[in-house]
Amino acid sequence: MNEELRSAIRQAKVQAQYDAQCKSVLASKTILAWILRDTISEFSGYTLAEIEDCIGEPEISSIGVDAGSTHLAQVSVESEVSRSAHRGAEKIMGLANESNIPGEGSISYDICLAVYLPQAGEQRKIYVNVEAQRAFYPGYRIWSRGVYYVSRMVSAQKGVDFSGKNYDGIRKVYSIWICMNAPAYIGNAIAEVSLNQRDIVPGIPDQKSDYDKMSIVQIALNEEKENPCSLTGMLNVLLSMSLSGEKKLQVLQEEYQIDFDTDLEGKVDTMSNLGEYAVEYGYEKGMQQGIQQGMQQGIEQGRMENAKNMAISLHEAGVAEELIARAANVSVNLVRTWLDISLA
Repeated sequence: MNEELRSAIRQAKVQAQYDAQCKSVLASKTILAWILRDTISEFSGYTLAEIEDCIGEPEISSIGVDAGSTHLAQVSVESEVSRSAHRGAEKIMGLANESNIPGEGSISYDICLAVYLPQAGEQRKIYVNVEAQRAFYPGYRIWSRGVYYVSRMVSAQKGVDFSGKNYDGIRKVYSIWICMNAPAYIGNAIAEVSLNQRDIVPGIPDQKSDYDKMSIVQIALNEEKENPCSLTGMLNVLLSMSLSGEKKLQVLQEEYQIDFDTDLEGKVDTMSNLGEYAVEYGYEKGMQQGIQQGMQQGIEQGRMENAKNMAISLHEAGVAEELIARAANVSVNLVRTWLDISLA
């Protein structure tokens, strides 16, 4: 096994560990309460403490999305004494026979949970899925994937929350996508896509509760841009790959009044250490790949002028002439000629 392959495997392992720890942190009821408060309209007017008490036990990366791998079941029931706010603590559970998509493997929800809303002396249960996405443009539109996820969350309820033709028993579902590294023109933003009635020929009553069954929420994060609300500010700090665990905890406690128990504090610290290591370890390789890809694209398309400008910029950023030459597949003398002309 060559060193480049070993390096790629090590980097992938660190990144996988970071992603897993990130999901574990986001699945904390303390953090979930923040997310639900600012994204789910049903929680308007609730305090963070009240929202925490409405959250069932989250499932992390254990529930398949595709047909044949998602099933809803009541897996535990807590007594009224132990949990007065909930009659039962259902969780969305996965079956062993997950479907595989060629080239993508089995797909699982990052985080799934049931939420219980006390309304008019009864409980209203809704299902929530939270996804963390490091790439803002992963090769498809987030809205499109969100549509698939909420559709599966609805269809998986048949035989559990409703049966036969009792479609009025469908529970509302939310799919919340936390998208990091948003481009500057988007910055920090939150948007929701949901069902609405449009009257083509007026006359049919608009009973929103009849069709208000699914919503997709996208949270765009950009650490360098201004935060329009406390949720994007908090998440930018929490998910930063440059801040140390100690600094994150300090900011989150002082600016956002988040109290961390020992378990969550340890998870945040571990996630931060993995993030810092991933950034430090992957920087040089990522820089080399970026240089090579950018330079090769310019050369292949005959844009030598662009390649020259890029070389000058990289030189100003401190990249060695030899590395620029190798990435551009040109001689060091040609690189030096470009630099000499730029300094003349």
